[in-house]
Amino acid sequence: MVDLSAPYLTFTFTFLHGLALFCLGLSVALETRRAPAELPFARPTFLLGFFGILIAAHVWMRMIMDQAGLPPLDRSTARWLEVSRLILQASGYNALLAFGLQLGFLDRLRGVGQVRFSTVLFVGWIAVTVAVGLLFHQSLLLATFDKNLIRLDHWIRYSLAVPGGLISGYALGRQARRLPAQQAPYARYLRLAAVLIVLYGAVGQIFVPRSPLFPATLLNDVLFQEVFNVPLEAVQTILALSLAIGLIAALKMFEIERQTALETAQRRARESTQRQEAMRREMLRHTVDAQEEERRRIARELHDETGQLLTALSLGLENLLRVDPDQVPAAVDDLRRLTDSATDELHRLVADLRPSQLDHLGLAAALRALAQQTRKCSGVRIELSFSGQRRRLPPEFELAIFRIVQEAVTNVVRHAQVKTAQVWIEYTDEGVLASISDDGVGYAPAGFQYNHGQEPQSGSAHWGLLGIKERVALLGGVLTIESVPGQGAHVMAWLPFALAPNPAEEPIRHE
Repeated sequence: MVDLSAPYLTFTFTFLHGLALFCLGLSVALETRRAPAELPFARPTFLLGFFGILIAAHVWMRMIMDQAGLPPLDRSTARWLEVSRLILQASGYNALLAFGLQLGFLDRLRGVGQVRFSTVLFVGWIAVTVAVGLLFHQSLLLATFDKNLIRLDHWIRYSLAVPGGLISGYALGRQARRLPAQQAPYARYLRLAAVLIVLYGAVGQIFVPRSPLFPATLLNDVLFQEVFNVPLEAVQTILALSLAIGLIAALKMFEIERQTALETAQRRARESTQRQEAMRREMLRHTVDAQEEERRRIARELHDETGQLLTALSLGLENLLRVDPDQVPAAVDDLRRLTDSATDELHRLVADLRPSQLDHLGLAAALRALAQQTRKCSGVRIELSFSGQRRRLPPEFELAIFRIVQEAVTNVVRHAQVKTAQVWIEYTDEGVLASISDDGVGYAPAGFQYNHGQEPQSGSAHWGLLGIKERVALLGGVLTIESVPGQGAHVMAWLPFALAPNPAEEPIRHE
């Protein structure tokens, strides 16, 4: 029969013990980093990776220090190695306890970072340890340094490992009950891991190396071997291997979650593309309808206004042949007035289609003409303001800014129910910013806001605003529209000129 307590088997068990924990920690850390951020289980599980790696280092360090045949170490070096081992042990079991607390009480600790929470917990444990040491300082002063290190090892197991195993087991079992039905196989692995982590962290750490310190005089590795006829290290190794296999299998759910998240993101992207395409088709239809409506309006105005003037002019010319010579000057004056009226009407129609000031005098003059026309027709006063080093811009930029301001002003006139609006144009070295704001009733519904590359959050058809968005997007700019009912609206368009030419500057004026 094989003696499981033989030194070479103890060495093998210890090495496998550390290897299992190291593989557990490394696998958990890698799986957690790739897990979807929105998966609650993934966030605290990262601490379980710390636990596996740190305890593996602790086990291997203890294995090296306990083996005979190695070169002897001086007393000071051996003590420092033992202290380092205890620090690794305490840090690892503290991570296990932090994992259990965060996973078991996730709703309360959702906003706390894993590393921060683990650090605060470790500092708290150190404070409690110091307080306990001060309480028993007389006994500690009478004992040797090596005996106090043994006490510290036992205290780490009793105060961190045992509660860490119990709480983590409870947290994993609780998480298993929360998994949906389609993840039932992973729930079984989680329940198995919950049992194993309780056995490893609680039962496996209660039986400490034998020493004259209570309760190690009763619950120790010697008693365990006498009762079960198996070395404690062999049982801990089997538990560690089983725990690693169970948890690695359970964490495969992260892969399923990643696939699900990827499929969801792809589906949403397709739906967003379809919505945007449908919106573009609807906007194109609306644009065509608007063009036809504009053509009907121009045709109607040409027929009703200009056509009648030209008809009257034609009749006046015919009558001019039949009037008395003394009445010719008066008839000519009437014909001149008709001609001027027809010319003015044509100029107005042409200006509606494209303002001549924009081509000949620039953006500022076109905006001033727009402000005057708006006040004349609707009574709404447009306060114009320019800042920066004003200059002529490329035609497409000036036309885009003019149309943006024109559409925004039209919205103010039609919907804002105010008598004043503010238009601010800022020139910079990088681009030009157009801002239009009012204190009117605002758009409905509340919170209508979007930036370049996003859909409107509102479901209503803000076709004019969508047209502005498309115009800004074509020039690589950014459009922001904000509105709150009762607090007005604010439209901002940023157009970067980048490699645009640098035309002659014109002096700055404030309206």
